Parts: sequence; C-alpha cells; structure tokens
Amino acid sequence: MQKYRPILLRILAIVGLGIVIAVAVQDYLETGSFDGLLKSLPKIISVVISLSTMFVSTFFMKIPQKEEGKMKEEYERMINGIFRPEDKEAKKLFYRGFRAGYAGDIATADFHYRSALKKAKSVQAEAFVTAYLGRNALNRKDYDNALELLKKATMLDRGCVTGWCQLIELYMQRQELEMAQNTAENAVLYCPNNPLLLSRTGNCHYLNRDYEKALRDFKEAQRLMPNSAICAANTALAYAGLGRREEAMRELASAKIMKYDGYDNLENQVQTLLENYESRKIRYTGKFVLDFADMDSIDDCTPEQLYQALQKVWNYDTEFIVLTPPAPIDRILFMQTALQDANSVILQVSVGENGFGKIHERICSKKETEEIFMSFITERKAPSLYGFSPLT
Repeated sequence: MQKYRPILLRILAIVGLGIVIAVAVQDYLETGSFDGLLKSLPKIISVVISLSTMFVSTFFMKIPQKEEGKMKEEYERMINGIFRPEDKEAKKLFYRGFRAGYAGDIATADFHYRSALKKAKSVQAEAFVTAYLGRNALNRKDYDNALELLKKATMLDRGCVTGWCQLIELYMQRQELEMAQNTAENAVLYCPNNPLLLSRTGNCHYLNRDYEKALRDFKEAQRLMPNSAICAANTALAYAGLGRREEAMRELASAKIMKYDGYDNLENQVQTLLENYESRKIRYTGKFVLDFADMDSIDDCTPEQLYQALQKVWNYDTEFIVLTPPAPIDRILFMQTALQDANSVILQVSVGENGFGKIHERICSKKETEEIFMSFITERKAPSLYGFSPLT
C-alpha cells in the first residue's frame, strides 16, 4: 500500500481544497461576500487536519506500549555507531522502517528502508540499510534477492556485522552448512571479538556436531555478552553435546533466570543431547583380544585395559593396537580419552591376517577418527591394525 500513499495524500489535499472552494462559492452566492467563509475557515482547517492525521496514521502501525521501550532499546543497540551526522535524514527514515518491521509490517519497512537508502551519505549507513533490506527478503524466503542484497552490504562495508550475520543465516536456512561455516570464519576476520558473529561460528560448529569448537566460540561470545540469555542457551547446548551434564544444567538454569524465549524447547534439546551422548558410549558385548605392537597380547581385555592401551598410543609408548572383534567397550568414549588435545590425527588402518595387510594412512579430524575406531571394534570380523599419531 505504501506505493499508493503519495497518490492518496494528493487526493486528500484536493478534496480538502475542494471543500474550502465549495464553501466559499456557496457563501458568496448567498451573502454576496466571504465574511461567512472567514468565520468558518478555522473549523474547516481543523476538520481537514484531523482527517489528514487519521489518514496518515493508517500507515504507521502501532506497537503495544509495553513493547515500545523494548523496540527502542533494540533500535539504539543496532544503530550504535552506524549513522554519521550527514546521514541524519537516512536515520529518520530507517527508524520508521525499523518500527514498522518490529510491528510486523515488512512491506512498509521496505518502503522506508529504500527511502533511507536514497538519503544515505556514508558507505557504512548504505551497507547497514542494504543489509536490513536483505534481512526482510530473507524473512520472506526470497533467497535470491536476499543473497544479492547481503553480498552487496558486506562488499560495501566489510565491517557490516548485520550483513554478515544475515548472510550466514541465509546459508543455514538453505542447508548450505559449508558455505555458512566459511562465511562465518571470514566474517570473524573482518569483525574480531564480535559476540554476534562468534555465536554464528559456534552455531556452524554445533550443526556439524563439533561441540568442542562450538563451546569455544559460545563461551567467548558469552564473555563479551555475559547478560545474554541466548549466549547462556548456546553454551548449555554445547556442554550437553559434550556430555558435561553439570555445566549444561548450570547454563540452562542461567538461561531460565534471564527469561530465555523458548525455554521449554531448549530444555528438551539439552536433555536429548545428553541422552544421545550416553547412547554414543561404546558398550561391552563380548570378549576380545588386545594386542600391542611391541608388547604381549591381553586376552579378555577389560575396559580399563583398553583405556590404558589407548593412553600408551597417545603417549607414544606404542605405535598401534590390534583388536579382535567384537569389542564394544563400556564407559569409554574414544575421542575424549585418547584425542582430547589433538586438532587432527594421522590414522593408519589395516585389515587382514593378524592385522598386517596393506596399511592405509590419511589425516582425519577427531570426529572421523572416533567413527572409524568405533566401526572397527564393533563391525570388523577379522583382526585389524589401528594406529594413530596426533597432530597438535
């Protein structure tokens, strides 16, 4: 409706003028002078102004009074340091758009944002307003338009945090996690120590189930924004993914105290992650033989003996271990026991008689190493050589 606003306002002005002229003509025909018009003119002007105000107000959506303060607080936080003195007109128009968007009128918000864009003088303001146009396009699921606008915003101003955040969100919505990860890491280079971007990089790691890296970024974002309920919620999820129940429940309680929106859903997610962690633990289902590269073999290996064997490999006391399946182990999570300080791992694998077939070697992440380890001790039906060297 915004595009018809100028036309409707002109019509209203013409109708008002027509009323004044009609009254003047009628008064002159009846009395031969304009004395009656002069007496009634203030009332006519008052009526026209009232109608105009009523009409214009239809384009300015109301926000509940209890939300007004919250809206203004968010607005001030978002524009902090964005608009320069020469962007005064752009700032006014942006506020109208922000207010309309907050009330849910995206079309009106876009109208004011486009108007603000025409008045923007600084590159920083231009990029910021462009990012909000991209944000609205993203909310409408207009991904192509959103992608174009958000890329433009981040090209205009590499420090445009809003543009980077929305671009990352776009890739996440399209399930392009690798692009989201690359964009997030790139954004942090341009905007270091920004809690909003650190939360996004953490989200990328979280979606890739790399809970250790997610926790690192979430904790740093929380340090920068200690009173953020969202940061507390994110940290709770990362702790839960790592099976650290006590810390997860502590952060969950903090999120509740800070009135995190959607707390019940968050609580369910935390509980699910903790349950999934428990289910990932390897269970002991049968006897197996544990052989060392340069030591005596152990029959009927216990979980404690396997743990010690893994530590020997980790400490370079032996090069590899040979497992004769089936061999799931109780209360042993390989990644946390043997690879707790490794960034990546050189993995050597061989399957064959006595485990000495052709050796396959490659560099893996901790997650890949854990999965290969689990498959070898639970699925292989022949002795297997399994060795690794950590890269820290």
